[in-house]
Amino acid sequence: MKATYATALTLLCATLPGLPATAAQDETTSTAMLGADPRSTEFLRMQMFDSGESTVTPDSVMDAPAVDTVQRAEPAKPADPLRKAVQAQLSEGGPATDNLRADEKTALVDYYADPDLPLLWVDGRGLTARGKSAIAEIERADEYGLDAVDYKLPRLSELDKTSPDALAVAEIQISHAVLAYARDARGGRVDPRRISRNLDPTLALPKPSEVIQSIAYRSDAGAYLRSFQPQHPQFEALRRKLVDLRGGKTDTATKEPAIQIPSGPLLRFGDPTRKSLC
Repeated sequence: MKATYATALTLLCATLPGLPATAAQDETTSTAMLGADPRSTEFLRMQMFDSGESTVTPDSVMDAPAVDTVQRAEPAKPADPLRKAVQAQLSEGGPATDNLRADEKTALVDYYADPDLPLLWVDGRGLTARGKSAIAEIERADEYGLDAVDYKLPRLSELDKTSPDALAVAEIQISHAVLAYARDARGGRVDPRRISRNLDPTLALPKPSEVIQSIAYRSDAGAYLRSFQPQHPQFEALRRKLVDLRGGKTDTATKEPAIQIPSGPLLRFGDPTRKSLC
């Protein structure tokens, strides 16, 4: 062993507890005997195998910069053009937002502003299965004593499936119809106090934000909308009787209401006969 290596071994062994200094004189001594101190092993390796011009020291080994473990940020996902079109309709006051109530518009703005939440009724190919389910249920509103014509729905035959703006309008229209239907089904269509002062129930009307958030996670949008109707067996019996009286047809949107005036004397405003009928 060369004198330089022997000297290095002697100095190194002297600093390691439990290792005899005479081990430096044994040419068969393995570097594994030097212990687990990374400074000691690395310093010995540099002295034995590197050129004499090396300036590595134990302290410089410890001061070596650590490997950079900072993770690079993931690139942002490109914005969905359909979602942007919906947001533009809501922010710019498009035609689909004309009849929205303040709380309904706030609920829709908050929902569609979240990029992690899916669109509810349409995608790039047109109406989704969820959208078809919601429309089908709303079109049956007449069965429950409501008027289907009160809920503005997109005309599927005129829906331009290639236009993000047209699809955005359809998305908002269906969302608006869903919110209005849920409110009306719970009794919000008519204020009971307008009928009689003796009718003063406290209506538990659903909040638009809760409706739109809940229906987003329901597999059957139609069933969710039906859950807002009264669930009593008496109400179901009335519904079935109404359908039966209409001959099994509930779509009255295209029919003019039948008005029948019973026979009798002609009544005019101020006619005393009118008082006797009251």
